[in-house]
Amino acid sequence: MSNPVEPLILDLLEWIGPRPRAYFLSPPSCVGGGQRTRFHRASPRRGRRGVCLRHAIGMGVSSRASSAAIHFAASAPVKVNRRTGPRHNVTPVGIERVDPACEAARSLIEQSDRYMESLYPPESNHLESVEALRLPNVAFFGGYIGSELVACGAVKIADDDGCYGEIKRVFVVEAHRGKGLSKAIMARLERHLKESNVAIARLETGIRQPEALGLYRRLDYVFREPFGSYRHDPLSVFMEKPIARMGESMTAPEEVVQR
Repeated sequence: MSNPVEPLILDLLEWIGPRPRAYFLSPPSCVGGGQRTRFHRASPRRGRRGVCLRHAIGMGVSSRASSAAIHFAASAPVKVNRRTGPRHNVTPVGIERVDPACEAARSLIEQSDRYMESLYPPESNHLESVEALRLPNVAFFGGYIGSELVACGAVKIADDDGCYGEIKRVFVVEAHRGKGLSKAIMARLERHLKESNVAIARLETGIRQPEALGLYRRLDYVFREPFGSYRHDPLSVFMEKPIARMGESMTAPEEVVQR
């Protein structure tokens, strides 16, 4: 049985010509949604122009199918107009559970220790040791780019202040920050809590980490009082977030490739 999308791809490629890098989709929120996705071509004289995909290939093909056809057919990566920032290719990130005692994980934990010790005095640092991260109630995950372990994070399930999961040890090596690794790690930790039927994620972070605070707020964490064995500390910030129960949808970031 022939693929009904194939002739549409050929027609579209003929219209595009030999330079697929000059084309991109915008906005990404429209792909597969109720709005029409637009396919733009850069022109040295007229600037950018857009043609609705549904009109370009005809036959009432959906925006989602059209977008899939373009990704399948184009030999060069498609650039996405994100409107909120520069267009760039997404770095593939692999997330898997790892032993915190392995050499690569120990190296990350030691880097995290040095970083936190440069920001806060010992009494304001609440760092889990490698041995504590190997306990049965703790899940430790690593973030990979290729075969290199460049990020980590853990979640500890506790019941000393109700049942909750505490986010710990989220860290990304400096050379790979800004690539979505922290968000990918957080999504995996939250998914672990969901799979464990734990309804609340909590964390403690510091006031001298504005990037971390910004990430947690974007992920819908809200401020709260100290929990568990924590006490008030002028350098500490406490936050929490409800986690979707089993059966409810939870979408991981597009750049995450579960390993």
